[in-house]
Amino acid sequence: MGVSIYIRLDRSISGYKPELEMDGKTLAKEFDDLNKLCEQNGLPLLSSMVSFNPEEVSGFMEGEGLDLEELEIPKEQFFDSQLGLIAVDGLLKLMNHRNSKLNDIENLIEDLNDCKKILTYAVGKESNFYFTYETP
Repeated sequence: MGVSIYIRLDRSISGYKPELEMDGKTLAKEFDDLNKLCEQNGLPLLSSMVSFNPEEVSGFMEGEGLDLEELEIPKEQFFDSQLGLIAVDGLLKLMNHRNSKLNDIENLIEDLNDCKKILTYAVGKESNFYFTYETP
């Protein structure tokens, strides 16, 4: 099990569910290191394209016994899919041209390729996106 990261689009595209197109566990595990690589190489930061569905956050918080009246739930924010594609494509090029110190590089490249596929599709459909977390 474990945490995974997946992509959510701003509008429903008939028959397409991007969250089913990727595993995202290795991406979640290496997210901070990938963000550092983005920063070091002038790529858009992955962390700047993360958001959450407020209803899901509320459900999670209630399940944890937290008082929703005391906490402010951030609004859902979508980002330009082209920006995400630039970051993911840049990271893939770095993975392929360097001896990476990241763990489980094969699964990481698979997750990044899945992201690229989804983001390319989103760009073609003029759909915005965000990265989000899923916990077991």
